[in-house]
Amino acid sequence: MPAVSRRDRKLILIDFTRTGKTNTFLSREGLELIDQGNLKIIRAGNGTRFLFLQYPDGNLRCAAIKEDANVTLNLLYAANGLALHGVVDSSGRSLTFNYGVEGIQSLTQKWISNAEGLTRTWAIK
Repeated sequence: MPAVSRRDRKLILIDFTRTGKTNTFLSREGLELIDQGNLKIIRAGNGTRFLFLQYPDGNLRCAAIKEDANVTLNLLYAANGLALHGVVDSSGRSLTFNYGVEGIQSLTQKWISNAEGLTRTWAIK
C-alpha cells in the first residue's frame, strides 16, 4: 500500500503480512488490515480507522476516517466513484467540490455557527 511518510513526506510502500486471524494482516509500521471483501479497514496504532470501499471500476477509495473519540470524516464520491464530491465531518460541517470541464472550479463549505446555517464558496483560480 502506498503512503506518505510523516517524517520526510516521501512516498513509502507498506507491506502487510497475514496473521493467524482470518482476513487480518499486520505491517511492520504497526498497521492492521482487515479484509472484508469490498470493504478494507486499516487500523493505526492510535486507534484511527480508515475504511476503504471498492468502487465499480475495481479501485479502492477511502470512504471514512474514524477516530476513537467518535470523530468521523466521511469522503463522498460521485456516483461513478471517480471523483471526490465532498467531505462531511461528525459535527455536520461539509466541504463540496464543484467540478467543471477543467476539474475543480470551486469549493463550497457549509457549517453552523450560533444556531445559524452558513455557506461560503471559494472559486479556484
